[in-house]
Amino acid sequence: MPSIMRSVNIISRCGAMYRADKMPNTEISACHHMYVLSICRHPGISQEQLARHICLNKSNVTRSLATLEENGFVERRQSDADKRVTLVYPTEKMLALYPKVKEIADSWNEYLSADLTEEERELFQKTLEKISKRAQTYIDSGDAPSPLTFRKDISPE
Repeated sequence: MPSIMRSVNIISRCGAMYRADKMPNTEISACHHMYVLSICRHPGISQEQLARHICLNKSNVTRSLATLEENGFVERRQSDADKRVTLVYPTEKMLALYPKVKEIADSWNEYLSADLTEEERELFQKTLEKISKRAQTYIDSGDAPSPLTFRKDISPE
């Protein structure tokens, strides 16, 4: 069976280049598009929830949010209910970008699936969702092994 990860990585890297080509003269990079989509769809999401939602570690999310905040795209506020929680809100500047970012994401999906029949699209979507859920379940379970446990011929020292 061909490597799933190789194909997923190629699609991801090509998608990043596509997004960068479609929005070359903005203060937002291709890697921030998922933040725009998530934060605009879920205003007031906590940083921790956002990290889980986009499947990135908290420190990466914190750094990206700092950049977005510095450039005027998000506002971070301490939760009134729990002072340890930071909530993230889109600014008008981010909300103005949302339709364009969504259009780019939709057009990339359409481009990728243009040669598929409706039946193939549905099957592919169901298969991707099943694989995604399995990956998230593994990470959420806390049973993620160290990288060395994937290789039987390497013993941890």
